[in-house]
Amino acid sequence: MPNVKSQFDRYELLVALLKTKHTKKELLEKYFDNGFEVHWRTLNNDITYLKDEGAEIHTPNRTDPYYYFENEYIPEGSSFTDEDVETLQQSIQILSNTIGFKTGLELKEILLKSKFLKYHFNKKEKPIISFEKQSITNLTKHLDNLYNTVANKDCLKINYTPNSSEIPVDYIISPYYLKEYRNRWYLLGLKNCDHFLMNLALDRINKISPADNEQYIENESFDFDQMYKFVVGVTIPMNSKPQIIKAIVSKVSANYIKSKPFIDNQEIIEEHQDGSILIQFTAYENYELVQSILSYGSAIKIIEPQSLKDKLFKTYQEAIRQYKS
Repeated sequence: MPNVKSQFDRYELLVALLKTKHTKKELLEKYFDNGFEVHWRTLNNDITYLKDEGAEIHTPNRTDPYYYFENEYIPEGSSFTDEDVETLQQSIQILSNTIGFKTGLELKEILLKSKFLKYHFNKKEKPIISFEKQSITNLTKHLDNLYNTVANKDCLKINYTPNSSEIPVDYIISPYYLKEYRNRWYLLGLKNCDHFLMNLALDRINKISPADNEQYIENESFDFDQMYKFVVGVTIPMNSKPQIIKAIVSKVSANYIKSKPFIDNQEIIEEHQDGSILIQFTAYENYELVQSILSYGSAIKIIEPQSLKDKLFKTYQEAIRQYKS
């Protein structure tokens, strides 16, 4: 059975090459440079295929010994402009860098098989965009699988090592939602035994297997898109409500917090002559919010609520004791 992907990759390459003039020898050399070690008969077949698809390709002769498109070639059924193709190429390059998902490669293959052959990806092209990456061994092997189980509403048995312990435990989970925060992915789902909403870091999952004998519990209680409008990070405190939080940010961090707010609903209430600002936002008081505020050190002062001030005060007291000892 022929390698369909390689075949369509060759067509893609040939379309790009025929936009300029090449001899048959040069075309074969370009094939070789791009990883296609083929006989000249294969090249002839590829040219014939494009002609059958409507391409007008110059046939070499004594006075003009080159292959090239005599007129612009747009595959039948393709309505993409050059600008569309450029946008698609950029999008696929970005998607290909998304950890865990194979969307970029799959989208490229779909386009190739759909005869959208106007574009060409130069495999030797230097990247012009960089993504923050971490060790993705466990992440890669779980993310695609979990995405499918959430979509298919499959009950799972998950072997997991909590942060607070090095002892793995098994959970029966009805998975509902995948959430990314600071380059880590989390699964949110209901623990079947007590209906407790859990969030599990994917890089601490040891094994996932189907829980075929367990009943999947439908999500009838959680609107995650709505809930995460008031969450910094991942943790949703189920027994509390979002709080209105006010804070003074000193001049040294004011511009940074303006451009990178704690949460989307953050507002600037006042701008002071000394360069400091008063901000306000609504959010749950969770671990991630506290850690985000602590990262600014003395550059931020919480005005309200008192409960958040008390948490931060206790943390700073403990830090001072540690440094004094």
